[in-house]
Amino acid sequence: AVLDRFQVLVLMKVRPVLQPLLHLLEQRNLLHKSIFVERAGAPQQQVIHDVSSLKGRDVHYLSLMIIHNHEGEAGLGMKGRQV
Repeated sequence: AVLDRFQVLVLMKVRPVLQPLLHLLEQRNLLHKSIFVERAGAPQQQVIHDVSSLKGRDVHYLSLMIIHNHEGEAGLGMKGRQV
């Protein structure tokens, strides 16, 4: 899975897959390591750190999820490799 290959993953336009994505993040214990951004750069921008609060919620189509899939400081590149 892509989630296993990268230390930090940014998924754009997550609206259609948000609920299954939240379920996957919960299974992998990554909810607390994820950030949801809605309408980035717009006056209505929202940054949500408690992504579990999005369960069952309809979100704007201009939304993205940042998932930190690592321990400690962020590195560059793929897991197991430094760029």
